[in-house]
Amino acid sequence: GTEITEGSDGKFTDEEYTTIEEDLHTYTITYRNGTSYADTWSSEEQTGLTENEYNNLKQTMLQSIYENGGFWIGRYEAGIEYNRTGYTTINESSAVPISKADKYPYNYIYCNEAQFLSSKVNTGEYTSSLMFGVQWDLVLKYLETKGVDVAELKDNSTSWGNNYNNTYNITNTLAKYSFNDGRKWDNAPYNKTEYERILLTTGASDTFSKQNIYDLAGNVSEWTLECYSDNASVYRGGYCNGYGSGRTVSDRYTYDATEYFYDYGRFSCFYILRYLKSKVM
Repeated sequence: GTEITEGSDGKFTDEEYTTIEEDLHTYTITYRNGTSYADTWSSEEQTGLTENEYNNLKQTMLQSIYENGGFWIGRYEAGIEYNRTGYTTINESSAVPISKADKYPYNYIYCNEAQFLSSKVNTGEYTSSLMFGVQWDLVLKYLETKGVDVAELKDNSTSWGNNYNNTYNITNTLAKYSFNDGRKWDNAPYNKTEYERILLTTGASDTFSKQNIYDLAGNVSEWTLECYSDNASVYRGGYCNGYGSGRTVSDRYTYDATEYFYDYGRFSCFYILRYLKSKVM
């Protein structure tokens, strides 16, 4: 890409941010799949951010990637210590999500709530948020450079995710599983030998990991800050009621960002957030 130099205020010009984004799109073109969806603000109701906040966050992300060569991503899906048995309004007292194994996945959640919770994970010189679409694609490109077969990312992600048609053994005694979308949990171990819809606690099996990043290919789908329309946001990743061959890690899907599902909804394992930590310059 083009050599870019910071201005006196420590920022790049709008044209330079555009150049960085275009270069990243070119680098990850394999995983963009010709999408017309864009990391563009639509509404505060959808993203939980004002237009100015969204654009500043995006520019911070692009500048950090340009200057640091990457960003941090949570190793596990965002989880909490206790089980939420249904939808409850997210507010200031809601539990801050953590990226650790054997936690209850944070589900029953609107996109703007997911962004709000992600932002509460800030520590020290780092900030956190939902991933933009370009960042999800960069994660996939990173996995490719580390030897993950492109076909596992684009064509069939069955073998490394908690999805409907993958069978596996959960031997981690701290893991838990649920047949009813998280309203009731049972203790592992569990031997999944047939097509079943089972929600698991975070990081339930090392077989769900690539480069120490868990559950990109299954368990629950994840909201991003990529937008489709004024009402619809993009979500990524496999989920436990989807086929790994039909709902791959790279696929993009959209739904009303102000909707969530509980029990046998269109996406029966709901949405979850995975937050990123991006260095603030």
